Amino acid sequence: SWTVNPRASARLALSDTIELRAGFGQYSTPPRGYFIVPGFGNPQLQPEQWLHASAGINMQLVPGVVEFDTDFFVKIGDHVVAPSSGTRMENGTEVPERFANTGLGRVIGGEWMRRLRPGAISPLYGMISYTYQRATRAACAQQCPWYVYQYDQPHIVSAVLGAILPFGIEVGADRFGEMVAHGRCGP
Repeated sequence: SWTVNPRASARLALSDTIELRAGFGQYSTPPRGYFIVPGFGNPQLQPEQWLHASAGINMQLVPGVVEFDTDFFVKIGDHVVAPSSGTRMENGTEVPERFANTGLGRVIGGEWMRRLRPGAISPLYGMISYTYQRATRAACAQQCPWYVYQYDQPHIVSAVLGAILPFGIEVGADRFGEMVAHGRCGP
């Protein structure tokens, strides 16, 4: 399938050390592999359509060395793949649909990050960030209940530490983790 995905973003420097930014756009996502597997899924599924909006601020706490960055975001999905008990025609035969582009989705959250850049003061660099988000879905647009999405990752913590050594050698380590809430429900 072909899709058109217009996007726009803007940045505004309030000073040498503070910058605001905002963005808005449409994104298309192909259905996950197992949703379209012949004999199990629905090969006739179309891409999901998502509207994304974000706003953030970047502050240079120590210009060129230490910065703080934060973003808030909203993603609204339409034509999201959802389970279906309907049927569809395949080679003149009625077969179970299993999945259809009838769902809605939304993700709302924010990210906070502190970054250390390498430079004249130190060859070290690093980053630590925390993201809080909630992803919910509804199987249809009218009178279907919203539920926490099975792939929801409400708490994500990332950390990177590295150093630029002589002769262009770079070493580092990272740790990415998620803390997932239990007690999910859904269809």
